[in-house]
Amino acid sequence: MKKLTAAILTLFCILSVFAFPSSAVYVSRPGKVTKVTTTVTTNTATVKWNAASGATAYRFYDWDFSKKKWVIAVNATTSTGMEISGLEPGKKYYFAIKPYKKLAGKTVWCETYTKVTVVTRPDVVNRVNASCSKNSISLSWTKATGATGYRVYQYMPSSKSWKALKTTTSRSYNVTGLSGAKKYIFAVRPYTKKSGITSWASSYTKVNAATQPSAPSSIKYTSTSSSVTLTWSKVSGASGYVVYKYNPSSATWSTYKDTTSTSVTVSSLSKNTSYTFAVGSYIKSGDNKIHSASQISIKAKTSGSSTPSTPSGTQKPENIHTYGTYIVKNSPGKAGLVVRKYSSSSSTKLCTIPEGAEVIAMAEYSSLDNGYTFVYVPDYGVDGW
Repeated sequence: MKKLTAAILTLFCILSVFAFPSSAVYVSRPGKVTKVTTTVTTNTATVKWNAASGATAYRFYDWDFSKKKWVIAVNATTSTGMEISGLEPGKKYYFAIKPYKKLAGKTVWCETYTKVTVVTRPDVVNRVNASCSKNSISLSWTKATGATGYRVYQYMPSSKSWKALKTTTSRSYNVTGLSGAKKYIFAVRPYTKKSGITSWASSYTKVNAATQPSAPSSIKYTSTSSSVTLTWSKVSGASGYVVYKYNPSSATWSTYKDTTSTSVTVSSLSKNTSYTFAVGSYIKSGDNKIHSASQISIKAKTSGSSTPSTPSGTQKPENIHTYGTYIVKNSPGKAGLVVRKYSSSSSTKLCTIPEGAEVIAMAEYSSLDNGYTFVYVPDYGVDGW
């Protein structure tokens, strides 16, 4: 009987171990964060991840470069994403996520951090400038904050796409081998490259440009006593033309007219007077006009008569209102002087004074009293002035 009792007690003890476990509880650790994705702007970063197995929450860390250690950015979050703001353009940042779970009042952490590196976007270029010549366009642009380099693009109308021309750390680029009098569109996009990560600016900065057209290849004129009509050859690709007039007194050119025609009439001119004109072409690019590097010029003369000035070395006659004679003397070397009776509308040739000679010109006093004036002028071979 004693042996049976002892056996029963032993069996009970064994069964009690399996049926009634001790108060010690084993809790497995949560899994690590996987499949982390990031998106950035110039001053924000968004980090997203898949839920870790067994995790109930996450702690988010930020690397402090000055202290060289991890600091807690968010102590606890049940979300699987985090947006960090207040960042600087074109800068590198480190973040880390560590899952955990709580059970029976205890916190159980994942064994490892999941780390991620992000590089924020640089700022865009504020302005691109274009300096144009006949077969090239020189581009330059403002500095973009946070950029370590720039890529230059050219728009290709045939494929409606952008073609990369150059990746450079400079802030200028000269595009060569272009056709004259043609419109182009270029763009510049900054980027930042750090720790093997390239982060591009959010957009391109574009500029409309055009190569210079040629000047007209030929020009001619016709005239009246008060106007000159200029006609010139058409320039392929030109949007219009500018006509310039030379001012001898100030030795400067002034713009007379901007026109899309290949002919213009310059009016209100003095008769029998020489003028100098020039014509250049231009092509419109956006709000700008790209002018030809040179112009074609021409000297033109109006027709008709004008009151010529008294030649040097002779004696100037005055209006004659009394009876008498007037002595007109031709100086040595002044051949071909002509004595004319002149009114406001016409003149009559009286005689030619030989070189060094002296004549007495008799006037018709009645006519002179009616407003005629004795004048002597170089003989241009045109009577009826």
